[in-house]
Amino acid sequence: MDFKIQLTGLNELLSIIYGNELRLSELLRELGFEEAQIEQVRDKHLESVVSQFLEVIHKRLTNDAGRDSYYQILSRRYGLDGEAPEQLSAIADKQNHSPEYLRQLFEEIIQRCRSKTWQAELKKNLKFIVVAELWKMNERPSREHVVGKLGRLENL
Repeated sequence: MDFKIQLTGLNELLSIIYGNELRLSELLRELGFEEAQIEQVRDKHLESVVSQFLEVIHKRLTNDAGRDSYYQILSRRYGLDGEAPEQLSAIADKQNHSPEYLRQLFEEIIQRCRSKTWQAELKKNLKFIVVAELWKMNERPSREHVVGKLGRLENL
């Protein structure tokens, strides 16, 4: 398994879900993490954060019967499993589906991922994961960061 392939695939998937060239680090900034915290995660805990975040995506795409075919399609398409990404036609061949059927299924999966509820859940889970990782390092936000957030809350 190649972590760089996995991270590249996750960044590509995030860009598709959120509709712009969004990378994991930009999503962390959007969630309110300081640059120093993002650097610490990148330097010491990036693989753990990515692994836990992909597990959240996996769980959300697994149906009640425990089938995870939607996740498997995304995983193969974007290399989320650390293996080289594949084209939909190659995935269709391996799963004995027509390329057209798999393309339609892929579009359905992407539409599900783009829903506002899904986007909000992913952000909430990512924030929880990163806070837990920072807590393990005993890293807390700076006083200025907390004061700034309290000031913004006060102005509401």
